[in-house]
Amino acid sequence: DVLRMPGAFCLLAQLTGPAGPEPVGFCACRVSGPDSELLSLGVVPAWRNRGTARRLIERGIERCREGGAEDMFLE
Repeated sequence: DVLRMPGAFCLLAQLTGPAGPEPVGFCACRVSGPDSELLSLGVVPAWRNRGTARRLIERGIERCREGGAEDMFLE
């Protein structure tokens, strides 16, 4: 339901291996005018402390800025 909200999107981090793409993390955000919000963030335990969350957040901020947002909030 969250991703159906106007301006909402989700990014997926994947590892490509012999068995095909495997999801290792996600970041859900929403843009609303000049503001954006980090809705949810998750990383598979085996992939924590490897910069996965940082890269997801950085890309989420970039995409929010592309959508016109100037600030990002976390509640």
